[in-house]
Amino acid sequence: MKRIAIAELEGAALDWAVAMAVCPESFRDSRRHDGTPNWVAGWLDNGSPSTDWSQCGPLIERYKVGIEQTREEAYAYTPEEPLCGFFDHRPLVAICRAIVAAHNPDGFEEVPDKLIQETGA
Repeated sequence: MKRIAIAELEGAALDWAVAMAVCPESFRDSRRHDGTPNWVAGWLDNGSPSTDWSQCGPLIERYKVGIEQTREEAYAYTPEEPLCGFFDHRPLVAICRAIVAAHNPDGFEEVPDKLIQETGA
């Protein structure tokens, strides 16, 4: 596992962080042989919230994510931290980072090394 700044997460590493953020605490103990919580692995097998609006849309509603769009990029934030949001030219990436940050106030996430190598995060 590697500690990554939320602002640098993208691709599979960002999807992992979102899954961990939304994973019910009671489901975190049941793990696969590689240490991945079963619930998170199953959730990730069904989509990618950082690239698919149908996966991210319900999370926007659930976490009441605010989105401001300029010509070049989106700014996404949660009610808990309206002044501490995330900019990205990909709105879904900004939204997912805001959701992860709402659960990790220190600004970092532990991500499996394999996912970092796959995405270059």
